[in-house]
Amino acid sequence: MSGDTRRRGSDVDDGGIGNQDTTTAKPFFSPNNVGQGQHVDVVELHHHSDHSDDGDDAIRRGDEEAQLLTSENFQEFDYDSDGHGDGNPHQQRQQKARKARGKRTICTPFRNPRPVQHRISRPLLPGTWQAAPHTALEKVLPQKKHRGVVLAIFLLLWGLAVLVPLSLAKGKATKGKWRQETEEVKQISCVETLWKRNNECGLNGVDCMPFSGRSFSFRCPADCKGVKVLNKHFVGREDVVYRPLVVGGGEGNGTTGRYRGDSFICGAAIHAGVIDDQTGGCGRVRLLGEYYRFWGGHKNGVESIGFDSWFPVSFVIEPTEEGEGEEKGVIWGKWFGGDPRWRVLLPVSVVMTVIIGLTTSSSGVLFWVVFVGVFGHVALVSNPPDLTTRSSALLPELLSIYVGRLLPALACAGVVFFFVARKSLENLPATVNVEKVLLWVGAVWVGALSNSTIEPLIPIVRLRAHDLAAQKGAVAALVVIIVFLLAVTVLQAYHLWQEGRLPSFLVFYSLVLVGIGLLVLLPGLELRLHHYIIGLLLLPGTSMQTRPSLLFQGLLLGLFVNGVARWGFDSLLQTADALRGDGEYGSLLPEVAPPLIYLLGPVKKITFLWKAVVSEVEMHRSGIQGISVLVNDVERFRGWFSETRLEDMRFAWEKQHQADEYFRFAYLGEGGRAFDYTEAGTWFFGNMTWSQGAGYWRS
Repeated sequence: MSGDTRRRGSDVDDGGIGNQDTTTAKPFFSPNNVGQGQHVDVVELHHHSDHSDDGDDAIRRGDEEAQLLTSENFQEFDYDSDGHGDGNPHQQRQQKARKARGKRTICTPFRNPRPVQHRISRPLLPGTWQAAPHTALEKVLPQKKHRGVVLAIFLLLWGLAVLVPLSLAKGKATKGKWRQETEEVKQISCVETLWKRNNECGLNGVDCMPFSGRSFSFRCPADCKGVKVLNKHFVGREDVVYRPLVVGGGEGNGTTGRYRGDSFICGAAIHAGVIDDQTGGCGRVRLLGEYYRFWGGHKNGVESIGFDSWFPVSFVIEPTEEGEGEEKGVIWGKWFGGDPRWRVLLPVSVVMTVIIGLTTSSSGVLFWVVFVGVFGHVALVSNPPDLTTRSSALLPELLSIYVGRLLPALACAGVVFFFVARKSLENLPATVNVEKVLLWVGAVWVGALSNSTIEPLIPIVRLRAHDLAAQKGAVAALVVIIVFLLAVTVLQAYHLWQEGRLPSFLVFYSLVLVGIGLLVLLPGLELRLHHYIIGLLLLPGTSMQTRPSLLFQGLLLGLFVNGVARWGFDSLLQTADALRGDGEYGSLLPEVAPPLIYLLGPVKKITFLWKAVVSEVEMHRSGIQGISVLVNDVERFRGWFSETRLEDMRFAWEKQHQADEYFRFAYLGEGGRAFDYTEAGTWFFGNMTWSQGAGYWRS
């Protein structure tokens, strides 16, 4: 095809007649408009003046006016997949069509061909009264800077309303008979005890003395009734786990009696009726030394454990003297005599966040005020870290921990806001403010108070196979949770598909799963998905403006706040020792030979020997250096293999009480640390016989 067929211009006849020109129209298709691998027949039309006098030129131009551009002439615009013009054009077109169909087949289930942007615009409740607080504020304070000043004053008042009751949570309690004799109240945690577990009190309990002649005033936080021991704790022949550790408290007739020294002090105070679980409160501990037969029973919502033998430490819980909390100000006088978290501080903080939610349309103001305020409430009030200290030092220590955990939490919150929460909260009309408060702010509070709102409903303490098998109803609860999460996942995936964002989220969560899988393979470490990590991982799936997303986002953000404010940023990977805590090692157990019992008049003695069933090489590899014996859960013997071989050791115990006695045996590691103890063997008082538990001598 000659270049004349593509020229554009005007032809003027020799006669010089004005406006008698010939123009060439643009072709319907040009080579630039032809896609790669496409076949297009292009026709160029030229329009000429009817006044042309040159017939030959007219015929010539007429031949050029309509030219069919065939596929052969357009091969120069037919490209193959690698950008060159080689190959059969028809085959290339077929190949490209197959690729396009395959791509559409793969992406069609995950990509909405007509994406929509979710927006909450129509209120479910009357929009006028939902917007009334916001409208009233803008009428009273039309300028933004004035509203900013009011917000600053509002936040200052909120902070004072929280800090003032906490700062008054100190004082002195009367001590003894005279009002002038006072002592400072000791703030204790829900798991505070007078006696440590296993052999941690040392030989004969020397590290936990004194056993009697001492008393002190204490203050317990709220919500101690539900605190349970998560690893085995020995009480005679019984292994106590997944229940409050309160031993004794009755005298057989339902009256308040003595508690064993290893009982939770706050749990015992609730059992005795001295303090209330919902508010906490103050009491006094009085140590009474050795005692025999601790009666169990159910009182004030706490089931105590019975123990039918002796123990070197016992105590009673007594109420503070009348007027003590009122005059000396344990917390705020009589009405504020307990933990202020429920009576005062929770209503204050909830009301403040509701006011913010109803009066602001700014997503940033709502998010940051609620996040920092709720974080402070959890860290300082509703679920603070366990501290045992003087009451005057309580608030400074809590503030120190709060600031240390808040700063990195703000960095995480910034990412959550800019990539997740802003898409849900931005441009929400004031006509849905009440719904926003109920769904988002309310869900944040439910998640942040999960220790009181969610955890009591779920019989799962830890997501470990051993714990799930040991806890009644834990497996069924886990199945229900998984089904619920799957339903929520399907709902959120559908909304993401509607917005055309599902493929990118599938890629993101696929990478997350691959990363978690790689972490699991690291040797010597175990994966621990804390609930703050679960919240962070699931929050991106709520980055849309739907009512379910507001609800789920608030709940997950609250779980993140609860986890970090209470426990800090615990590692995603932890060693087996860190996960075990005070649990069992799974170590070797001593094998006890049948004991020798001597009954010589008033002297009643039992002697134990051990069989050297473990080689020295195995002992060295396991770190075994000695052996320990507990009698009634108190260490009474500690022998070292560097001094005496195991098979040459003897432990003789003379009965001094008219009661059954319980013996447990364990190997010792470096520094006197005890490995796993055996089950309890019993030396009966009635017939002076011995009954061994499992894991002892094998014939």
